[in-house]
Order: sequence, then structure tokens, then C-alpha cells
Amino acid sequence: KCEFALCPSEASCEGGACPTATPAPTPTAATLHAAIGQTVSGLDVSLTPLAIISDSRCPVDVQCIWAGTVTLKVRIQSGLGTSEMTFELGKPITTEAEEITLTEVSPAPYAGVAIPASAYRFTFEVKKR
Repeated sequence: KCEFALCPSEASCEGGACPTATPAPTPTAATLHAAIGQTVSGLDVSLTPLAIISDSRCPVDVQCIWAGTVTLKVRIQSGLGTSEMTFELGKPITTEAEEITLTEVSPAPYAGVAIPASAYRFTFEVKKR
């Protein structure tokens, strides 16, 4: 028998039992934002950007033939252990359980202006495989 005090409404007591909540779906993707030395986590994966290897992006105030790219050394920690990988902007890295992509790097470069490592911000997309 359904107890009214345990159900949200009398109507939900029909049939003798309170309805059960549907579990929330498990997320299959996460967007993570980090700075150099900052560890961020999502979907049981932790990422720590360690060092900018290169930043050859075309400055926003210059017309270039090639857009350029950023390469970044990142520590990855997951249930499979810890490793260091080199990420390139827009190119996914696949582990046994995830696909991780460095999707965005800011700030945008300007001609003749050096970006200090502390100013960089990185966006990663983590997807379960």
C-alpha cells in the first residue's frame, strides 16, 4: 500500500506504490578549462597542462597563409594510470577509455607581443569511447 506522506501527490499513489525516480544518464562528454599547472577533472580523467611546447598561431592583426597551431605538454591521470602526452590544437588523443582534444587556446596572439605562460588558458573536450 502507498503511504501518501511518502509520495509527492495522491495521484502518484495509484497502483499501490510510489513511482521511482529515473536515474540521470551518465555523461559521455565534458569540457574542461585549465591554465598551466592547474589540474582539472571530468569523466574520471584529470588533465594538468605542464608546458607550452610551441605556439605558431597566426597573430590576429596579421594576414597569414597558415593558421598555425599550439603544442602543449599535458599530464593525464585516469584509472589506467598517469602519463604525459603532447597535444596539438584540434587533434584528438585517444586513450583506452577516452578521446581528449585540445579545442581552444587563449588569448589570441598579436604581432610582436609575447604571451606569458601564466596568461594562457586551455579548453579540452573529453569524450568517453
